[in-house]
Amino acid sequence: MDKEAEIGGSHGLLDRSAAGGTLGPRGFLGSVLVLYLFGLAGQLLTAPIILARVSLWPFLLIQAVLIGIWYLLHARRLRDAARGMASARGIAAIHILAIVLLVLVGAFYMETVSDEAWMPESLLLIRQLIAFTRGAGDWLTILGLIACAALLVPPAFSVWAAMLPGRRA
Repeated sequence: MDKEAEIGGSHGLLDRSAAGGTLGPRGFLGSVLVLYLFGLAGQLLTAPIILARVSLWPFLLIQAVLIGIWYLLHARRLRDAARGMASARGIAAIHILAIVLLVLVGAFYMETVSDEAWMPESLLLIRQLIAFTRGAGDWLTILGLIACAALLVPPAFSVWAAMLPGRRA
C-alpha cells in the first residue's frame, strides 16, 4: 500500500469532509493515539487552580473539539474499511452524554480539595467514585460509574476500527 493512500489520499487528512476521505489502519492508529493523549492532557483543565480562574468552559470546548476530531478520524477509517459511519456517530453521542453526565455528577459530588490544587478534578472524581466515598448505593455514585464505563466505549471502538482491513488489504 502506498503512503499517500494510507493517510487519506493526496489532499491529506484535514482538507476533505468527514464523509469524503479515507484513512488506512496505520495512519488511523497513530492519529487516534495522539488524539487520546491530547484528551488525557485536557484533563489538566479541570485542576482546581485552573477552574478557579477560567471555569469549566475551556475543558468543555476542548472535549467538543476532540470529539469532533475523533468522529472525523473514525468516519474516514470506516469509509476506508467500506463500513457505514452510523456506529461512529452513535459512539460519539455516547461519549458526549458520558461527559455531560460526569460534569453533572461532579457538580454535586466533588468535595473541596485544598492540598491537591493541580490534581485534575476529573481524576479526583473518578477516585472518589471508585472508592465509594458516598456509599455504594448512592445514585450519584452509580450514575458516575455508568458514565465512567461509557467512556471506555470510544477507545474499544478505536481498537476495533484499527483492526478492520482497509480497501487495499
